[in-house]
Amino acid sequence: MVFNPLNYDKWYDDNRTIFQREIYIIKEAGIEGLSAEIGAGTGKFSSELGIKFAVDISRDMIEFAKNRVENVLVGSACSLPFRSKSFDTLVFAFSMSFIKCKDQAINEAMRVAMSAIILDFDPEDSYFKDLKLQYPEIGPFNLIKKDNSKIKINQNIKLDFNNRIISLILIKIESLI
Repeated sequence: MVFNPLNYDKWYDDNRTIFQREIYIIKEAGIEGLSAEIGAGTGKFSSELGIKFAVDISRDMIEFAKNRVENVLVGSACSLPFRSKSFDTLVFAFSMSFIKCKDQAINEAMRVAMSAIILDFDPEDSYFKDLKLQYPEIGPFNLIKKDNSKIKINQNIKLDFNNRIISLILIKIESLI
């Protein structure tokens, strides 16, 4: 799927509350140390989260991200352009749903980082269904924000890949509105 960078940013600009809640969830999951965003698009999430490296398969998106993120690369989640153990944390902010080689992308994430945060919608996607069946979940639960509003987390699954942790956080869009 190809996104127009201007339309991508406009959606988040028009839905600022949803964007802020998504940022909050990712921060609560715990970004630590040197981090990169995979499927970074325009770099909107990377910029807001203070992430210094952004990778996206779309040259148009990466051109846009250059204005927001220090280090941008055109690349595939299925073959990340980094050495092993280059990062502490990788973030997939709503990009995993669009990646066709999900297993390969997760293996690549675990090759280059100590942990990964995957925030995505809770679709009827068989890949996510299979993961939910294989691993115990932590949740559903509500994140309580400082202003006492709640964000419903549909699934929060900690996956252990050879002592590396993946936080798979699945949400329903209506819980962000």
